[in-house]
Amino acid sequence: RYDSIIEINSSAKTITVESGALMRDVIEEAAKAGLALTTLTSWDGVSAGGSISTGAHGSGFLGKGSVIDSYVVGMRLVVPASASEGYAKVVQLTEADHDLKAARLSLGTLGVISQITFSLEPMFKRSISINLEDDDGLENQLESFWNLHEFGKIYWYVANRKVLMERVDRITVDVPGDGINKAAYQPTTVLVAEQNALNYERIERERDADALCNMTATSMNNRAANGDGYLNDRISFTGNPVVGLNHLMQSTGGCQVYNRKQENDSACMPDEIVGKNKSICEWDRRVRGTLVYDVELRVPLSRARDAVLDIKRLRDLNPQTMCGLDRSGILIRGVTKSNAYLGPVDDLVTFEISYHRSRQAFTPVWNMDVYQEIEQMLIEKHGGSLHWGKSGGHLFEGLARKTVNLQRFLGVKKRFDPQGLFSNDWIERLL
Repeated sequence: RYDSIIEINSSAKTITVESGALMRDVIEEAAKAGLALTTLTSWDGVSAGGSISTGAHGSGFLGKGSVIDSYVVGMRLVVPASASEGYAKVVQLTEADHDLKAARLSLGTLGVISQITFSLEPMFKRSISINLEDDDGLENQLESFWNLHEFGKIYWYVANRKVLMERVDRITVDVPGDGINKAAYQPTTVLVAEQNALNYERIERERDADALCNMTATSMNNRAANGDGYLNDRISFTGNPVVGLNHLMQSTGGCQVYNRKQENDSACMPDEIVGKNKSICEWDRRVRGTLVYDVELRVPLSRARDAVLDIKRLRDLNPQTMCGLDRSGILIRGVTKSNAYLGPVDDLVTFEISYHRSRQAFTPVWNMDVYQEIEQMLIEKHGGSLHWGKSGGHLFEGLARKTVNLQRFLGVKKRFDPQGLFSNDWIERLL
């Protein structure tokens, strides 16, 4: 799997890993040395290579910011070469090499990522307070929110006119607290996943707006009452704030562990007959669980206020049409501008939208016109762009032109892979 932890350099505060290493393993190993990776994705089941290659991120603007590839200080790649060179050669990059700005966010188009070195810092703790509040004035709070709360994020329940504010701050390790993040991505059973899908599909089939809105409101209130899965003592949520070590609070997961435990790789194939009580990730494609379309739309920080106001205006026309977005809420995060050539040129506010997807390829889901209006409004009116590693389809058009330096990236790509071995028609259209 090419997923080993190669070296921790405590004096240099770095960790070198193979590309396939899961980020949960990376931060756990760093923690053993008393070190922390400042930021991470919400789910810890992503690989090191995959996370940096797509611009994966956490939330916040302070310091180096919230994008994982900003913490890459070295890489080793295997790239195509001539016959006289054995058809492949190793390229070693450090911060002194300008090509690292292309390699740290490359969509996998430069070659095979072999090793990655991340910069770390001394371990610290996070303190998180979770509050369900009215969304009045949300549009005026965004910039100040991340100035006050280094790792803060917001779940906006648009139809319910509520926001779940997660105020996440850096504190020193001597502050008492043994909290842990169990917010999402926990294992479920096949039976539960299939039952949840059946319930939702029934509501959509019957166009039962009251049932959908009641269901999402109940879910929202339960989420707030239970601290969104953060546990003060690793057992239960007893109230704000929840304090814990950075690597235990910054990311969550667990469902992916069950597939890693399989003794026989064939047991994870799509055609496996999965037992109803088997533990899985809710999105496991082997079972008939809920299909979800997930898209992250990003607008410059300077345009975020107007974007929020426009979504509110659309909501006010018929609030029930947005109850489908309130299954988990619109996740709002801050993302720093980048020095990676394919990274964003501005500080951004991201709106991650998830909604039910039809099982029929050409059948739009209920209220999809409203969801797509939001997508197009943020892209066309507010100068938005997309996350490289998530859904978007035609919305990707023009994305490459909104990056730090597309032409320099293409120049590196041409040198590293002149025959386009690591590209395809989609990549050529995208870039």
